Amino acid sequence: MRTVKVTAATTSLPMAPTNAALPVELGAQLPADGACGDGMYVHVPFCRHKCHYCDFYSFVDAQDRQEVFVERMENELQQWARLQRGELQTLFVGGGTPTMLRPELLDRMLSAIRGVLKWRAGAEWTVEANPETVSEEIAAVLAKHCVSRVSLGAQSFQPELLAALERTHDPASVGRAVGRLRQAGIKAINLDLIYAVPGATIDLWRRDLAATLELNPEHMSCYGLMYESNTPLGVRHKRGEVKAIGEDLEVEMHELAARMASCAMRNRCEAVCSSGASQLPWVTKRQGTPLCWLMRMASSSSSATSRSGWMEASSRPRARWRVCAMPSSTSRTM
Repeated sequence: MRTVKVTAATTSLPMAPTNAALPVELGAQLPADGACGDGMYVHVPFCRHKCHYCDFYSFVDAQDRQEVFVERMENELQQWARLQRGELQTLFVGGGTPTMLRPELLDRMLSAIRGVLKWRAGAEWTVEANPETVSEEIAAVLAKHCVSRVSLGAQSFQPELLAALERTHDPASVGRAVGRLRQAGIKAINLDLIYAVPGATIDLWRRDLAATLELNPEHMSCYGLMYESNTPLGVRHKRGEVKAIGEDLEVEMHELAARMASCAMRNRCEAVCSSGASQLPWVTKRQGTPLCWLMRMASSSSSATSRSGWMEASSRPRARWRVCAMPSSTSRTM
């Protein structure tokens, strides 16, 4: 699958909308034969808070940038539509936090995505959200545009671990967000978790997994915390101010997730695990496993697309993904 990336220019957004031409020549980003891929990643860089472990392109939102961002995104999507040759079978809207957009602007952006691009029948598209941003109005906008999956960044249900990650949401907000999405008509929900957090124990991780599975998500993603060199957490780790948990404990956490996800397979729960542990001997044996279809997104090395890191593992010196369980009978909508 070939994928194109859409990220409207945001580094120097003016304070008011403008009709200026986009600074990027989109044709230069296409494959040599000129055809667009059948997957697309759309990046929305706004966040309420820049977490200290995050190396994705994002910044704390200033409300006055949202409208001009959406206007430029509409412009760029129109250009992609003119260049598009095939039909999309999968699209991922990530960030940042796409649901940080005001409801009327999220509605505009999703309308452009849904209405301008060519879609294959039964295509799947996912929108990322943080739990505290999912109001009833936001959930209704997502459902209105037939978003097939919402990916919620739960990360942990333990207040002390959320604090260690600089996540600002209340653990109870995850359940509230799931309830609002279900009520609005969203059929598939993914919950993201982060393990190997400083101060974590195997018991706390077990509680996180149990709390996640209690919410009956259709998909669960578990990421081992990584200390990226260009993040505040990475710098603190290099200085010795933060101590990573031991590799043996991280492996134990990974294996616990695999066991619990395997049990959840009976309830149609899919799970993917990503590890920050470097060069574990059995990592590469699990590359290419069946869950790779879920995020066949851009394989660019840019930070805007690195959240699909497990899809980039084959081109990275350190594998950072492994699939732990997936039911063979799962129905795929792509």
